[in-house]
Amino acid sequence: MEISLLRLIWCVVDETLTRCTAGVSQCERVQLILHQIDDRVQLSQNEYATVKQYLLERQQLIQELYYEQAM
Repeated sequence: MEISLLRLIWCVVDETLTRCTAGVSQCERVQLILHQIDDRVQLSQNEYATVKQYLLERQQLIQELYYEQAM
């Protein structure tokens, strides 16, 4: 995965954390992040799958960041 895509992923994660996403499940949050990334850069099917797997593997971290932001 390219560093520019990694930066975009975490930028979108950060933006998503600052929005009101209370009541949104972790899976829904991953889909929201994926959709926002795909809106900014046209992901190939392979990139989409790679980004989705990357986000799924980091769901716990994203959840912890969300809780920290909410406090």
